[in-house]
Amino acid sequence: MIPAAWAATEGAAAARVEDRTQVRLFSYLVVEWHPRRLVRPVEWVLTVPGHPEPVAVIRRLTLSGRVTFRAVTWAPRSAGRELIGYFPDGDSAAVAAWRRYVDENQRQHERASRTHGGAERSGGAA
Repeated sequence: MIPAAWAATEGAAAARVEDRTQVRLFSYLVVEWHPRRLVRPVEWVLTVPGHPEPVAVIRRLTLSGRVTFRAVTWAPRSAGRELIGYFPDGDSAAVAAWRRYVDENQRQHERASRTHGGAERSGGAA
C-alpha cells in the first residue's frame, strides 16, 4: 500500500515504491556482509583432547607468490619448535603433524616399556 503523501502523482508513487524496494535490497546486502569475511586464518594449533598443551602449529604462508603451509612442533616459544615441513595445503600439514605426534608417542611408549624405573628390563624371569 502506498502512503497518501506519496500519491501526488501516479508516476512519483511508483518511483518511490521502486526506491523503497532498492533500499530493502541494499540493506539486505549490507546486513549479510561482515568484515569477518575479509579475515583469512593464518595460524592453527593442533590439539589432542585431554592433552595439556598443543602438539603442533600450522601457519599459512605465501612464498614466491604461492600459498604454502608450514608445520612445526609446539613449544611455548618459537625457538623451541622443530620444523616438520612445508606443505601445499593445510590438510597435508595437519596429517604430517599428527603422524609426527603419533610416532613420537610410540617411541616414548617403547622406551618406557623397555625400562622400569629407569633401569633396562632383563630378558629372564626372576
